Amino acid sequence: MSLIEEKNTDMEKLTAQLKARELIRSRKITALPVDTEIVAQSLGFEISYKDLPDDESGFSAVIKGKKRIVVNNNHEPKRQRFTIFHEIAHDYLKLPSLHDQPSPPPTLGSYVKRPAEEIACDIFAAECLLPWSLLQPYIDDETFCIETVDFLSEEFQASRLCVASRFADQSPGLHAYVLSENGQVVYVARSKPLQDLQYWISIGLPLPRQSGVHSLLSSGQLLAQASYNGVVWSSSDVAGKLFCEEESFSLPKWGQTASLLTLGKISKDDERSAEDEDYDAELLPELTGILPWRKK
Repeated sequence: MSLIEEKNTDMEKLTAQLKARELIRSRKITALPVDTEIVAQSLGFEISYKDLPDDESGFSAVIKGKKRIVVNNNHEPKRQRFTIFHEIAHDYLKLPSLHDQPSPPPTLGSYVKRPAEEIACDIFAAECLLPWSLLQPYIDDETFCIETVDFLSEEFQASRLCVASRFADQSPGLHAYVLSENGQVVYVARSKPLQDLQYWISIGLPLPRQSGVHSLLSSGQLLAQASYNGVVWSSSDVAGKLFCEEESFSLPKWGQTASLLTLGKISKDDERSAEDEDYDAELLPELTGILPWRKK
């Protein structure tokens, strides 16, 4: 992703978040969990639940002059709540839906080749399910770990992935959430302090062998923990000056894994010892504009 593309993506994300906050604020929502159906009804939507294919979470349409949201009746309630806000987002953000196309891509689970409109609606839905005004006290007081994610998942009635992404994105600490699919990174959420350090993790990066999450692919286990130098995930300049604590979990149904990363600054001695480790073999190189071969 180029710098211009990254800035455009950040602007689209910010727009979706601000519009979601506008909606939640206008409905004076102060209690958990957010009542998705009340919000939908306040916008003129009627909600129905029907048996749909497992890879289809739902869709919205205007039927006989009425706005309707159809939700997959077979999905668990947290997924259904996300779907409702996702479909609201298409209307509220004035973004086209791909559900009426002859061969729409899978909208559930997969992040591969996911259209920008769908990603924006996902961001909107996550912000609505975990409103900043209600989430902030928890982020300020809690550690970024699976135990916290599971606790907040029940409090807000939102999925693990949704909670982990929001926590990392809004955290005042050095945190990152990494979602992988079929062994490659497909989505990364970084806290602002981590972005300010210019520590980045590349989309498309194969899961590093030294990471805890890599062991989930071969072991078949559902949880993993590991500690290592920050260069395991990144070749950014600051990476060798950071240590990384990782907790990861697996979602076998979708071929996905999620990593919760907490980073911190390390001592000079640890920094020097990290230079002796061969962490860099699998990392995508940073684009510097310098040609890798010698001039003749």
